[in-house]
Amino acid sequence: MKGLLIKDFKLVMGQKRLLLFVPIFGLFLMISNADPYAGVGYIMMLSILLTLSTISYDEYDNGMSFLMTLPIDKSMYAAEKYVFSGLMLVISVITAFIFAVLVAIGMDIAFVWKELLMA
Repeated sequence: MKGLLIKDFKLVMGQKRLLLFVPIFGLFLMISNADPYAGVGYIMMLSILLTLSTISYDEYDNGMSFLMTLPIDKSMYAAEKYVFSGLMLVISVITAFIFAVLVAIGMDIAFVWKELLMA
């Protein structure tokens, strides 16, 4: 499973433009709306869509048939996708929370933890 995780992280790192665009645009949404919670959902949703795109990359050019020749089976592949999605979700949540806190502090907005968790 470790090899599959490394493969997926390398696939995501190959999309550096999108990786830079998502947090920057989320930060822009937070600042332009004067609401630090506006971009939290945006950042998390696009990062999950980015992780789901790794499945289509695996199917591209008969890559899935190659992956199944390795010493893994379909259940291990599915479990790795769940683990990878969970890791990316945790990373995006932490990033969005940090941006929301920084925007709230920078704009002198009352920061409410309940609203952040709801967002």
